Amino acid sequence: IFQIFENGKDTGEISVCISKKDLESNSPTQTGDMMEKLLLKIHQRLQGSPINPSGLNFSSIRLFDEHGQEIKNPLLLKNEQKIWVSYGKAYRSPLTPVLSLTFDQVTAFDRDGIIVAYKTFLDPNAVLLPGCDNWEVCERFPINFNSNSQETPDQFEKVDLENHFLQNKVDPNIVLHASVSIKKRSSSSREARSGSETAPSI
Repeated sequence: IFQIFENGKDTGEISVCISKKDLESNSPTQTGDMMEKLLLKIHQRLQGSPINPSGLNFSSIRLFDEHGQEIKNPLLLKNEQKIWVSYGKAYRSPLTPVLSLTFDQVTAFDRDGIIVAYKTFLDPNAVLLPGCDNWEVCERFPINFNSNSQETPDQFEKVDLENHFLQNKVDPNIVLHASVSIKKRSSSSREARSGSETAPSI
């Protein structure tokens, strides 16, 4: 049994049951003939499906594994293996690179006159007013932040004071630090909410 996916997608798979015996009949040693039978059986199973709704040409069918490698030897396939089907097009990964912009709230601690800033959890009760006018861009950690002298929790991540920050004009003790990263996300998944929150439109 193989799980057949449309090129570039990771949902809507179709299960195709093919026995090795069916592929090996009349051509026990010729990989090319076995591959031709595998392609034909998959093509027939996909007829009228969302993967092949318009009767695409069998001669252009290509199979790929999860690493984007074209499958050319059916003997190397495993039961329940995921296979991506393309009709004449290059492999497209179901994982899409996305630019992730994350805002973390930052707090600061006074250590014998030395200010140390840490990422912390965004206060769910904090009033984050939308709009550029309610936020100040700071080229380094703002000096008017009221630091505290409590013990720093071990799980907090230290932040360089020379980074850029956003400071709330209504409450100067609400300071956000932005980080940008490239992540790969499933084409069908929705962005999951985490401990960090996306700041309002600013």
